[in-house]
Amino acid sequence: DAVAFVLWIQSKQLLATAGDDKSVRIWDVTTRKAVKSFYRCFEDDIDALYHFSAFDSLLFATSGSKIVVLNLSSSLLIDTTPLAVLSLPCEVSSLAVSLDHTKLIVGDEEGTIHFLLITSNGDSLSAEQIFKVENAHTSIVSNLLLYERAGKNFMVSSSYDCSCALWEIKEEASLIARVDFANLGTIQGQMFNPPFVHSTIEVDEDFFLVGLGDGSVSDTQRFDPDLSFTLR
Repeated sequence: DAVAFVLWIQSKQLLATAGDDKSVRIWDVTTRKAVKSFYRCFEDDIDALYHFSAFDSLLFATSGSKIVVLNLSSSLLIDTTPLAVLSLPCEVSSLAVSLDHTKLIVGDEEGTIHFLLITSNGDSLSAEQIFKVENAHTSIVSNLLLYERAGKNFMVSSSYDCSCALWEIKEEASLIARVDFANLGTIQGQMFNPPFVHSTIEVDEDFFLVGLGDGSVSDTQRFDPDLSFTLR
């Protein structure tokens, strides 16, 4: 079946692929051979794959409302048992790990952001929701970006509601600013789709590059709409 998602695992120099056959395969790109396969770990289609340096031996796969955790260090060539399956009330649309490596941060398709406390001993993993930000957005949370500045932890959430929101993360998440790209206007030569926010990249402490669904890239300075502009 078709390959639905591809992820490069830099630390291990391996390629992970997810297929429409509801399987995940791990490839050695030097030999061009599969070195590990995960079968029968998923009930629904696989939406995305994630790998975090804080959990180097684990691969996270989102599938509907579930996060399936796969053990890359397992000695089995064909593994049919995930390390853990975490269930949420809504379909998962984005995933990140907190900067202190203690929390899994999950965006869902209804605009809520969930913060889950992770407990892991190597052989098992569990997560318990400690708080959530309801109505963080009015549509799908498409991307979560975390960074540290002057000893403080921040998060940028992006959404198909055409906005990015800047949060300070302490015991809970506090909204600092929001930019609505639908209000920035369009330029000649763009597509006709709305400016859904698909991805966000931190350039430096002032600049964020934002990929939009109307075919443009926007530069957001300090999350001030008056300082934002759009690139062809």
